[in-house]
Amino acid sequence: MFPSKLGVLKEKYGDRLRVASMAAIAKPDGGVRPLHDATHSVMVNRSIKYQDQLQCPGPAEVASVVREAVETKEACFCVSADIKAAHRLVKVREEDWPYMCCRADSQSDTVWVNKTGTFGVASAPYWWAKLFACVGRFVGHVMQASIFWHLVYVDDLHGAFAGAQKFEMLWIWLLAFELVGTPFGYHKLRGGFASEFVGYHLRYDRNEVGITTRRGSWLVDWIQSLEKRKFVVAARDFSEFLGRLGFVSQLLVWLKPHLAPLFAWSAVASSGLVGKLPDTVILTLKYIQIELSNESFMVSAQRPKVFAEEQFRTDAKCTDTSMVLGGWEISTRRWFSISLSREQVPFLFKPDGGGAQWASTSAELLASLAALRAFGWLDGGRTRRTMQFSIFAGTDNRANDLLSNKRSTTKWPLMLVNMELSSCLAKSRLTLDLRWRPREENQEADELTNEIFTSFSMDDRVPLSLTDLDLGLVNSLWQTKVQFDLMREEAKQHAAEGPQGKKRKHDKTPW
Repeated sequence: MFPSKLGVLKEKYGDRLRVASMAAIAKPDGGVRPLHDATHSVMVNRSIKYQDQLQCPGPAEVASVVREAVETKEACFCVSADIKAAHRLVKVREEDWPYMCCRADSQSDTVWVNKTGTFGVASAPYWWAKLFACVGRFVGHVMQASIFWHLVYVDDLHGAFAGAQKFEMLWIWLLAFELVGTPFGYHKLRGGFASEFVGYHLRYDRNEVGITTRRGSWLVDWIQSLEKRKFVVAARDFSEFLGRLGFVSQLLVWLKPHLAPLFAWSAVASSGLVGKLPDTVILTLKYIQIELSNESFMVSAQRPKVFAEEQFRTDAKCTDTSMVLGGWEISTRRWFSISLSREQVPFLFKPDGGGAQWASTSAELLASLAALRAFGWLDGGRTRRTMQFSIFAGTDNRANDLLSNKRSTTKWPLMLVNMELSSCLAKSRLTLDLRWRPREENQEADELTNEIFTSFSMDDRVPLSLTDLDLGLVNSLWQTKVQFDLMREEAKQHAAEGPQGKKRKHDKTPW
């Protein structure tokens, strides 16, 4: 930067001169980062248009680096580093200097002119990425055929090294960056068999990626504090929480399908709103809280094992008094048939004595969950814990075919069953794609729901009961729903019994 006088700059640059206000952002280490406000008043950022894409490594790239490093069968050592004042290393051409001016004192006639990339100007990360891409390619050329990977996200750098010479290569890597003048913040250097990188947690020793425990615990604590406030929240705070939850869902992908009701409410809520969340949003948050509390914040980075052929087919039959789930495994012809009553699955029957026909889609999805349990896909063995499996199954319900692609629903009670299924799949490191089959191609499963077992051997029957399905999450959320309904009815009764005030006459707008 260099100082000048306002009159001198106006004479030199004319209408192109923009003098912005300054702000400061507190840093985690106790320092302060100055912020050049190029958005408001001066309108500089709104006029900046990228000519091409600014690409940064995301979950897919992070997982790929961990996976490929582990697949070398060599012990991997990693380092995460921070580059000091990264944006300020990019020189800006003189004709653009008038767009990056500011004052240290609003009453002073002295104006400070930036000559380099500036934090708060939209193009700063773009030009830094261009500059550091050249530096990264130079370092890659120096390293030649060494086994290493490195990622850069703005001013955060991550390198991973494998092979017998990994420590020598680490020093050469750092030296090559230093050779072209890269200023490292060595007090922030971290490394070992695991490291953090822009909020992601990379475990080379376990072949896992995820988010840090600190970030995951923040989400759980936020939902718990919201529950203490009876789910009354400011829309601004909810938007901040949802943004962080969206970041987490990039790696913990089981979360992503269930964010739809949260985004829907956030989209229609004005920024100044303070109110109680809808029941659907509350149920979703309860589900996320339970899952984050029970599961780790890590997922396997191994290549998934895909079973391209259908593994089983299922069906469900709903009547006024009962529900029958049936399914059979294609390779072994093992089968199951289980009958459920209203007392066992009250959430699938209409209240006031109604039947279960209205919940046929939910029953079919529950049959798929039962098949996963009956045929051993949800056993949670060591291999299944460390490797992602992808399987296909047949169903004659087209809605569940579409649901397995969309992964999200807000319909009741399908939402409950879908959450339970998602929870079981996440714990078993499993993905399930349901393929629709016409009813005439699903006759065997249909017979099982009608309790006709002549096409199967009784020796191949898998003993299955409701307790084997382990619907703890469904029952927990169902009880929450019942409490919501009771509280709503009580509120209506109190409102009806209370004094009725005289309604105020509406004043019409003058014609």
